[in-house]
Amino acid sequence: MVLGTQRGIGKSVVAGGLAMLLRRRRVPVDVFKPVSVGCRRTRHGPVSPDVEFLAHCADSPHELAVINPVRYRQTFAPAECARRERRPVDFDKIEQGIHGLSEGCSVLLIEGVGGLLEPLDEKRTMVELAARWNAEVAVVAPSSVDAVNHVLMAVDCLRHRDVEPLAVLLNRYVAESAPWADEINPEQIATYANVDVPLMLPHDPVISMEKGRMGEDMLAALQPLATRLTERPAS
Repeated sequence: MVLGTQRGIGKSVVAGGLAMLLRRRRVPVDVFKPVSVGCRRTRHGPVSPDVEFLAHCADSPHELAVINPVRYRQTFAPAECARRERRPVDFDKIEQGIHGLSEGCSVLLIEGVGGLLEPLDEKRTMVELAARWNAEVAVVAPSSVDAVNHVLMAVDCLRHRDVEPLAVLLNRYVAESAPWADEINPEQIATYANVDVPLMLPHDPVISMEKGRMGEDMLAALQPLATRLTERPAS
């Protein structure tokens, strides 16, 4: 499950890139996004551009409505979208979706919506789904001066629910112009969060979600995590 410390941090790119890498290794893979916001209106119902991108990267045979069972047109947190559109998050449909997709693949990549504590209703957030499904979680955070704080809060949030992070990924790192804080973030995160040294994901201008295009620089940076997913013991 790919969860972010905030919105717009690149969860879709990470999940899509992993899907592409696993396909190259001939690993049966599929994708799932339980809830989307900011969907565009189509004749077939609301459609999320993120989900279109994920389905393309995984070459999924399933309809978008199966990959993404709960969709809202507005861009608020799902709980607020549900209130405004008078349509609560359908957790039964989400459970049916994840179990159905899981049966047909070796790895199911799940992308969260918003940050870890994005409200789904008055009681549940994204991280509660990760805990319920006993998911392996990759945390995506910005490569910035605030990265250590963001990651420590995210890791504490996961561990409070007995979820151990599989990986921490610092996204949009620009080696040529990165300040000193960005350079020492991996060492600090490894020390204070007690996790493996985070992966540094580059700012890759080749990536285009609209065109379904992934950059080779990003794919190269994600290779260690793809390897970890394929070599881990079967659960």
